[in-house]
Amino acid sequence: MSTLIKEGIKVVVITFLAIIVGVLIQLVLTDFDALQVMLSQPQTFVEVLKDVFLGAPQGLSVFIMLIALFAFTTAFLSSVRSVIGGVEISRVEGAQKEREAEMEAMPKPEQQPRPETIIAGDNYCQICGKPISPGRAICKECEEKLRVESASFSSEG
Repeated sequence: MSTLIKEGIKVVVITFLAIIVGVLIQLVLTDFDALQVMLSQPQTFVEVLKDVFLGAPQGLSVFIMLIALFAFTTAFLSSVRSVIGGVEISRVEGAQKEREAEMEAMPKPEQQPRPETIIAGDNYCQICGKPISPGRAICKECEEKLRVESASFSSEG
């Protein structure tokens, strides 16, 4: 059975069920005693449903007509979306798979470490002016000189 026929049957069944529920709701709201009689005597309920489905549309209440219209349009739009939307979704998924295959086929650039760059600014020794690595205030040579001087100063004192 094709998808279109299945979806059409689904729309009809949902609409019929909504009409039956609408009749029950209307009976509950208008005359609860009549509902009890109909449920105790199923033949009476069948007669009411025959009047609803086979009778003139003028005999239906606005409530039941609105429920039927809402159920039909909701089921119909859902069916259209599942029939047409499924085709569109499969096309999109196919295009995505093609793009992913193309991306995998492309050569990937090798990951190479970036060379350390010296940034102009505060990356110079405060004593001699030579370039230093970021985070330092003085170069290693000046630091060594300061250690030697402080060691000789502390040994003198």
